[in-house]
Amino acid sequence: NGFANGQFVMYQSSNGGAGWSSFAPGGPSTYYFDIKFLPTNTNLGWTVGSGGNIRYTTNGGTSWTHVTAGTQYLRKVFFIDANTGTAIGLLGTIRRTTNGGVNWTVQSVPADNLYDVRFLNSNTGFICGDAVFYKTTNGGTSWSNPGAPVKLFRGTFFIDANTGEVISKFNHTCTLDGVVVATAKDLNAVTKSFNVT
Repeated sequence: NGFANGQFVMYQSSNGGAGWSSFAPGGPSTYYFDIKFLPTNTNLGWTVGSGGNIRYTTNGGTSWTHVTAGTQYLRKVFFIDANTGTAIGLLGTIRRTTNGGVNWTVQSVPADNLYDVRFLNSNTGFICGDAVFYKTTNGGTSWSNPGAPVKLFRGTFFIDANTGEVISKFNHTCTLDGVVVATAKDLNAVTKSFNVT
């Protein structure tokens, strides 16, 4: 089985992507931006979209339950386990669940738009967006901004708390060097550094 998001519909494939059928999972019309299934249990999945709408499934996508977590567009969702997940979106919006998506608590950072979220475990995670990069070590209770170079960050990938990349819309890459400094080299070969706390 495979799933993809669309404008007001979702798509499902049961033949490895050779064919797709669309369906509306119920609830208000939503422009869906992201969908994730838990790799260790593919019965559990979540999708996020416009209007703070979140849907989750516990049966591999056969049916979806709708919940609302505010009114802002949610762009990405990431779950570290069956219970613990984070959704991020416009205007520094962060939502956190510890019960599989049934309820969501409000977290936020001073930012315009957030585009990506990754967690290594239930405590350590990273988010990035319009000229911002944040790290948490307490499950999102607080986020620190290490003062990343002003770029339009669109993606993150970290293999541990100190090693990873922040990818920019303009193909700039930042990599962490140890626990304190991240360096970036842009397309003009200009190297920049920032402190990570």
